[in-house]
Amino acid sequence: MHVIKKSGRRQAFSLAKLKRSVERSARDAGLGAAKRKELLKDVVMPLAKLLKKKRAVRASALRKALLGRLERKAKSAARAWRAFKKRR
Repeated sequence: MHVIKKSGRRQAFSLAKLKRSVERSARDAGLGAAKRKELLKDVVMPLAKLLKKKRAVRASALRKALLGRLERKAKSAARAWRAFKKRR
């Protein structure tokens, strides 16, 4: 599966990259280890399973799906994720 970037460039989907971004945002939000593990299980893994069925997905669609799931499970982690992306 590939991710289509804003520039149109294709990049191989990386589950590790997705997990790392959620883990960091949860840590930045001050969530404990148990809650971070729960987020990975409840947010990242179902999203990855859904994406494996597709050949390609736009980065913007991936971001929207991830943030929607984060908002439902841990609003503070979603805020931290957005704050990090603004700094980049």
